[in-house]
Amino acid sequence: MTNIPDKIITGTDNGELNNLEKQELEVNITSSIMTFMSYSIKSSSIFVEHSERTIITTDDIKRAMMVEIFLYFERSDLEMRIGEWRNIILNEMKNDTSDIEDEEDDLEDEQESTDKLENEEKKNKKICSCEVCDLMNTIKDKWKYYNPTDEMGKIFKNHIDKME
Repeated sequence: MTNIPDKIITGTDNGELNNLEKQELEVNITSSIMTFMSYSIKSSSIFVEHSERTIITTDDIKRAMMVEIFLYFERSDLEMRIGEWRNIILNEMKNDTSDIEDEEDDLEDEQESTDKLENEEKKNKKICSCEVCDLMNTIKDKWKYYNPTDEMGKIFKNHIDKME
């Protein structure tokens, strides 16, 4: 029998993350969210293309995010895609060349010009029956009955429900 304890307590752990741990956690969460959104944008893009439209609407993205909630952890390339986003984020952190204010101004200008096109395209929408479009067209019925039990699921559902 040895007198080596199972757990050694040094008294320095106060339960808070140090800066390196916080940065690592932030990179991991951001990578996961960016991966989730890239899948959602791809699905909404397919849906719009198959509907013979040219503008991705907020509703298209919202539907795609709803669909992604159910597909995300089943994706065969999930780990690889998260790793790709992780590398992009780490490279951006090293370079730190982004200018967020200019990007926000550009988005506001684009929004005004696309609102009119969105309304026109909604009138001319076609229906496709491929797997992606079928999921996108039926997701709102499934979403009504979706009640997540985990905190992350609750957060996502809350934010998706608030999208307009």
